[in-house]
Amino acid sequence: MVDAAEAFPGNGLEQAPEPVLIDNAEQCLGRSRTRQRVRLLLERRVRAGRPTLVAFGGENTERAVRRFLPLHRSWRIEGIGRLTSLERQRMMLELASKLGLRLGDRVVRLLSASVLGCPGTIRGALTRLLSVQADWEGPSAVLRACGLLAPMLAGNGAWDVRDHVMQAAEVAAPFLPEGVSCREVAAYVMLRVAHVPEEQAAGALSTEQGLAYAAAERVARRLGCCPATCEAVEATVAAAVASLAPRSPAGPAGSLEDLPV
Repeated sequence: MVDAAEAFPGNGLEQAPEPVLIDNAEQCLGRSRTRQRVRLLLERRVRAGRPTLVAFGGENTERAVRRFLPLHRSWRIEGIGRLTSLERQRMMLELASKLGLRLGDRVVRLLSASVLGCPGTIRGALTRLLSVQADWEGPSAVLRACGLLAPMLAGNGAWDVRDHVMQAAEVAAPFLPEGVSCREVAAYVMLRVAHVPEEQAAGALSTEQGLAYAAAERVARRLGCCPATCEAVEATVAAAVASLAPRSPAGPAGSLEDLPV
């Protein structure tokens, strides 16, 4: 497989006897130089009878694709529908495996539902995760992924991890020991677990950055000596994760084989 931007005569592709897949070909439609290079490559392969596949993304592109393909009557054009949730999960697990990432079930389900766009976008999200760590299993991994990938998740702005943390902290309020407020726990989970930027966390808490940081620090100091504070933080994390990425009834999805076909 080769990206359309890299497919041009002279790199040996036009002579390759094995099947060649040109991916992301939609980027050629509005770029004249790339368009000419790829069309020349495709024309040479068609005339030589060498198997070639071209993948286009986007909506309502069939007419543009037919105009783009040289000798278009020699091509078979097929549409592929949107990936189902299960297909996106399988693709994400396969990409993660190739990158050396370990994704927990809930992280897989969160990303497959919330990272919008093409497989390249999904790979970009996984690469971003890998730049921080390879192991993304466990409850806190969901919130950490939300904080790290905030610009890429749910591009329609339908939800915000900060809202989920605030609501979860309110649910955990009955577990709070004396002297600890749910807003302080929310500040800790946002800043220390989800790693939300201080400015954004302060905005959600309707306070100043310094006060949000100080609240998180107070909770952090109590964690080592107050079991009740630990329980409150764990309950908040669990409630936020449950609202963001409900657990699969089938159990953890540690590999492709774990997902039903």
